Amino acid sequence: ASGGTLPASVTFTPSIFNGQTPTVTPASLVAGAAGASALAFQTGNPLPADGKIIIEFPSTFHAVAATAATITSGMDGTLTATTSGREVTITRGGAATATAAGDDIVISIPSVTNQKYAGASGAFVSLKTTLAGGEIIDDATASGGTLPASVTFTPSIFNGQTPTVTPASLVAGAAGASALAFQTGNPLPADGKIIIEFPSTFHAVAATAATITSGMDGTLTATTSGREVTITRG
Repeated sequence: ASGGTLPASVTFTPSIFNGQTPTVTPASLVAGAAGASALAFQTGNPLPADGKIIIEFPSTFHAVAATAATITSGMDGTLTATTSGREVTITRGGAATATAAGDDIVISIPSVTNQKYAGASGAFVSLKTTLAGGEIIDDATASGGTLPASVTFTPSIFNGQTPTVTPASLVAGAAGASALAFQTGNPLPADGKIIIEFPSTFHAVAATAATITSGMDGTLTATTSGREVTITRG
């Protein structure tokens, strides 16, 4: 009526993937490997036929270049993808129909390159689902939500090639230099280290220096503890 006032609009917060923790599982956990990553989550609210899934990978991942995505399970239709930096926006389409709340979704995101060294990745930055216009449905960063856990990568293995050690002399008891040769499976940074432990049958290892024969620039320093030699680039 004239002069009356309706209740104010209500502002809602996102749901949080039904209280379940989403997961991201790379096809390979080897440092530097490139391939697809599987994203799994449970919808807290329905994801419409034209809805979006947006995920930002940790900065420690070497590269994210997805231009497509595929449905593994949990929903119909097709997916398209665009990438900006390490953020991937996946859009539903085709003959898609809305999911229900509580549906378990698994999708495959291609062209993701793992970080180039072993150990835990950084933290995932964001994961959310939205309407076509950008309104947020589920958000793992909302209060009570949980982002996917960081990923732990294993070392690469010298590009699958066997390193060699060749002493300057093969005469028993001879002292001198040994040539170490290997092929890098991932980049060795300018301040990186090479660590080798000789067999206990070697009489002594006392390296206090090392020299580059081929394959990299800079200089090397070395320290020895027992029969383990640590060579540092510089």
